[in-house]
Amino acid sequence: MLHEPSIIINEELWEQADWIGTAFASSEDEIPAIALVFEKETPAIEIFQQWQADFGKVDEEEKLRISIIEGEIADQPEGYTIHISPNLDKILTQADETQIDITNKYQRLTESENSTGLVDFKAAFSKFKQYHILPAFYVAESIQPIFDVAILKTAISFRNAPDISENDVDAVIFK
Repeated sequence: MLHEPSIIINEELWEQADWIGTAFASSEDEIPAIALVFEKETPAIEIFQQWQADFGKVDEEEKLRISIIEGEIADQPEGYTIHISPNLDKILTQADETQIDITNKYQRLTESENSTGLVDFKAAFSKFKQYHILPAFYVAESIQPIFDVAILKTAISFRNAPDISENDVDAVIFK
C-alpha cells in the first residue's frame, strides 16, 4: 500500500487493525518494549511496516512521538493514557510541503491493583535510555508480540495530566 511519508498515522489501517490495548515488557537485562495490542494482525503489521519504511528499524529522527500521561482526567477511569502522534517539532522543520497530517491515536488504560507494568517499563527505560515499540495480538488468552516489525526509539514523554495546557500537543487526550 502506497502512502505519503508525511502521514505518520494511517487512519484506515488503524481502524482496520483495531487497537484494543497496550502491554509493557521489561527486565533487568533487556531493552524494554511497548506492545500495542491489536485485534487484527495483517493491518497492524502493515502499520509497523510503513513506519519501518519511513523511519527505519530505528527512529533516529524521532518522527514518531510517544507520550504516557499519568493522572486523573475528568470522566475517564483511573489510569494513564498512551498518546501516539507525529513529532511536530521534527516534521515541521523538515517538511517541504504545506500540508502535514497530524492524525494521532490515544488510549486510556487502567491498571489492576497488582500491576507493575508501567513502573517496571519506566525503570528499564531509565536504565537503557531506549525502548522498542511493536504490535501484538491475543492468541489463546496470551499476548503474542511481533518482533520483526519493532521500531527502536530513544525518546518518550512521561507527563502528568495536570501539567498539560490547552494548546499542548497532548491536550487532545482531554477531548
